[in-house]
Order: sequence, then C-alpha cells, then structure tokens
Amino acid sequence: MFTSTPYKQLLLILVFWAFHCLPMQAQLVYKDVAPLLIANCTSCHHEGGLAFSLSGYSNVLSHVGAIPIVVQNNSMPPWPADPSYKHYVKERVLSAADKTLLTNWISQGALPGDTSLAA
Repeated sequence: MFTSTPYKQLLLILVFWAFHCLPMQAQLVYKDVAPLLIANCTSCHHEGGLAFSLSGYSNVLSHVGAIPIVVQNNSMPPWPADPSYKHYVKERVLSAADKTLLTNWISQGALPGDTSLAA
C-alpha cells in the first residue's frame, strides 16, 4: 500500500518532524529542585535541626514518597498566614509552579543527575 516513493518520503518527513520539532519534556534532575528545597525546607530540615534532614540528594531521596503529599496539602512548608492577604519577610510558601516542579521531578523518578551541580 505505502510502497511508492512519495508515501515513504512523506512518512520520513513526518517522523523527522515529530522527533525534532515537537517540544520534548526535559528530564528533571536534583539540581533543578535543590534551590527550591534549600530556600524552603532546609532551615528546619537539616542535620541537628527540628526535623529529619533534607540536605543533600540521599536525604531527600529517603522522603520522596511523602514530599508530594505534604506540599500539595500545604502542610509543608508550614506557613499559617494567608499569602494572598499579606507577605512577610522570610515567608516560606511554595507557588503552584514550585509544587509542580517538585512533584514532576519525583514522578520522573527523582533522578540525581550530577549532584555536585546542586546549590
């Protein structure tokens, strides 16, 4: 059925277009989420802190099952003030984009990448 040259050429062009022109989702790695964790979590979640440590990839990896739950239900980071009413110095509120970034990284496998590049 598709043995003639024009069909093969069209198919080849479509395949090339699909692989090279459609936007591909970048694979997230730890260095993509580390700044978010450092800014919003590690002031309490560090060695000797108030809670278990989230300093470093291996510590974060130990808790990837709980992280999406606590950020989606807004229990972490703990911030009882309404950020839509008033802002405070050093407030810790994750934006929708921050939550999406973090949960996407975890759903993609929480890959380490080059952890030496993480801030």
